[in-house]
Amino acid sequence: RLFSARQLCACRRCLTRSPRTWLAACVLLVLCVHYLLLLPRPLLTANSDAARQRLAGSAGPAGSRDGSSQRGSEGGGGNSDSGTPPRHPRLQFACRRSDAPEWPVDLGPLPAGQLKLRSDAKILLLVDNENGPVIRQLINLLEHMRLSYKTAPTWKPLPHLTSSDRGRFGAILMDSLSAYLNMDRWNRGLLDRYCRDYAVGQVAAMLASGGGGSGGVRRRRQQQRRRRQQQKLYRNGRLGDLPVWASPVSIGDLINSSSSGSANIGIHVSRLSPVTRLTKSGILAELPLPGDTGAGHWMTFNTSHEGYGYVAWFKSSNKANGDSGGDRLATVLSDSGRYDGIARVIFGYDFSPWLHAALLADALAWTSRGRFAQSLDRFVQVDIDDVFVGPSGLRMLPNDVDALVATQRRWRSRFGLSGFTFQLGFSGRYFGRGNPAENAGDARLLTLRRHFLWFPHMYKHNKPHTYASAEALEAVMLKNKDWAIENDLPISPGYAVSPHHSGVYPVHEPLYAAWRSVWSINVTSTEEYPHLRPARRRRGFVYNGVRVLPGRPAASTRTRSGWRTTPEGSSGFGSWYWAESCFTQCYFTQSACS
Repeated sequence: RLFSARQLCACRRCLTRSPRTWLAACVLLVLCVHYLLLLPRPLLTANSDAARQRLAGSAGPAGSRDGSSQRGSEGGGGNSDSGTPPRHPRLQFACRRSDAPEWPVDLGPLPAGQLKLRSDAKILLLVDNENGPVIRQLINLLEHMRLSYKTAPTWKPLPHLTSSDRGRFGAILMDSLSAYLNMDRWNRGLLDRYCRDYAVGQVAAMLASGGGGSGGVRRRRQQQRRRRQQQKLYRNGRLGDLPVWASPVSIGDLINSSSSGSANIGIHVSRLSPVTRLTKSGILAELPLPGDTGAGHWMTFNTSHEGYGYVAWFKSSNKANGDSGGDRLATVLSDSGRYDGIARVIFGYDFSPWLHAALLADALAWTSRGRFAQSLDRFVQVDIDDVFVGPSGLRMLPNDVDALVATQRRWRSRFGLSGFTFQLGFSGRYFGRGNPAENAGDARLLTLRRHFLWFPHMYKHNKPHTYASAEALEAVMLKNKDWAIENDLPISPGYAVSPHHSGVYPVHEPLYAAWRSVWSINVTSTEEYPHLRPARRRRGFVYNGVRVLPGRPAASTRTRSGWRTTPEGSSGFGSWYWAESCFTQCYFTQSACS
């Protein structure tokens, strides 16, 4: 009835000419039969029962004439006469909360017994601006801390958050809180639900000005839309649905507003915050912070909810350092999860200042319930290579040697490093080959030789990979060893560094053989494994019984040897120290570095 005779003839002609069409029709028929056979039997039974009841209800008077109503009252099949609604099959499903399976679930924190604490030690890094400075800072710090992470854009569907009954991520890290607040409702619901079920916290940065970024037309439109949403957010003041109000502030205005310039403005770290672990609580870091680029404004937060706490805020140095009283311009805010069941730490600036970088490590440890907590132990060895090698004008003078001994004593007493000792690398051929003042410095080093530990280079600062045999290398090493014995140097046992790290990696087998024969070496370092740059990705390895540590040079003598003549002077050197490799390596690297 649905097709005319002409259409049926056309279909028959098409099927006759094309065998592939016949095959497709047969496959479609088999799939239809398979689908009918796989229909759930209770559903078919329920539909048939409902159909019988509708037929019985529609034939009520006729049923009374032939006695169907009497059979219904006796057998229980006449539901229309009894007035009770028909019984439909009940949907059965597995639910974690059997007492309250409704949707949506409540927003309160779950009891400790119902939390799914099985999650992997991996961080989900939600990216809003792929080319922004914040994402580069976060990746740099995560790689320094040796933490595994996965990046995902906020404007695309989220990756799989669970694998079977196990969470894939132990913390959520975001470069923009405004992007999280403006996420798609479905994606944010999935993310929040995952954080509640698996006790996963969130760490985010709230910037006063959204960074631009390169990309196509679609990407620029997305950034324009986010910028409009961010401006709307600032006009309202409140951060989305969170009970937090934010406002931008300029560092220059804070410094100028200090009382006649007599008081310095700084960031005070709370003594009562549960977030601080590595960061020393109660300190006042004066502004401007070393490492701060000074671009843009800071975001300050204010809240009256009991679940939130101030981690760090702007403060004047002439006020008391107590943690109570007065209005605060908080730059770092913590959320214990009492509001919506999710623990959070919100930063009002990027992570270029050293204080925010230090608090980031504490925030990851606190929001992950200790999963990403950094060890409090650090093993740092300071090597001063080539103390006798160098052109005239850059070698050590007697005053430099005395200052080195004084620094070592000060570090031992001030920081509690009773066993700390500088290690000096020597090449005996170059001793006493400078100008008279530098030769006096070499003599002063030998006079105070017992204050240090010494490790061997090559006698002429040769590159070991240029020697083809182990015998030739042993002959050069024996010259350096004889010179050390002659001058009674306290040798660091089992440790040596190859000049320019030559022969360590790629491995030069004669070097390891000569080390074992002459010095009994079991520890060394290199900068080449697996690659020279970036330094934060270097690793160590063990080869032929020698443990090779990832060397991370401070490079102060290479790049700042003439810092007295630079326009920045000592202040420029201090900014470099805090902002670049020295502080980051010693603070975030848990493994030994030299």
